[in-house]
Amino acid sequence: MFACIGMQERDLSWQRSYKLWPFGVCHKVEALGRQMVPKQWGNQTGGFADKWTYTYDGFGPTTWEKVANDEMWHAKIGIPFFFYKLAEQTDSLEQKADLLAQSYELYFRAIKLNQKPSKMSHVESFPSFWHKNFALVCERLLHVEPPSGLDKIRLCKLSIYHFQQYVHLTPGDTDNDSINNAVAILKQRLDTYEKLDRVDKTIDDTVKRAEKLDELHRAMTSRQELADSIRNRPKA
Repeated sequence: MFACIGMQERDLSWQRSYKLWPFGVCHKVEALGRQMVPKQWGNQTGGFADKWTYTYDGFGPTTWEKVANDEMWHAKIGIPFFFYKLAEQTDSLEQKADLLAQSYELYFRAIKLNQKPSKMSHVESFPSFWHKNFALVCERLLHVEPPSGLDKIRLCKLSIYHFQQYVHLTPGDTDNDSINNAVAILKQRLDTYEKLDRVDKTIDDTVKRAEKLDELHRAMTSRQELADSIRNRPKA
């Protein structure tokens, strides 16, 4: 069963037995006890609006076309935003990490598909709040075990960039002071991560050099033992 343009709000008794999962511009009505597998649901529904090519700001503010267009653009990131909200609500670090990882993948995909090659321009090819939402997901991933192949330095840099891009595109947002404070903290954290990374690399290099010296020592010892055995052979 599916619901489009939301569910009625006068009688909320349905919430005692059902919940809504985003499904493109609609929602699928699921039994309250059914568990979602985020990666599976994201793979099934995350690309429903990929082929919608109308620009997000291409219609007048009072037209019905704008209403339909806004719904389609929201459908492009409805799943990753839903996963982010679920991650904020759960106390399980494992579930939180899984939900945030899937949210990251789908936001990253949506931005890559819809972003034009301009950087830090005054006009964006998708709604500016995508930057803020993606930055929040990256920041939250710093507090859990990030997915394989995604280190905290990269997450920090992505969060800083997308927060800054959002502030750049929406200078009148009353939250910008808080966002700039968050960016300052993230830059300090990034500096710490990079220092730790340099220490780790130094330790790794030291270990590798020690291993090479150990191999060289074993080789020299083996050669010396061979030479000694030759010298100590009885003469005919």
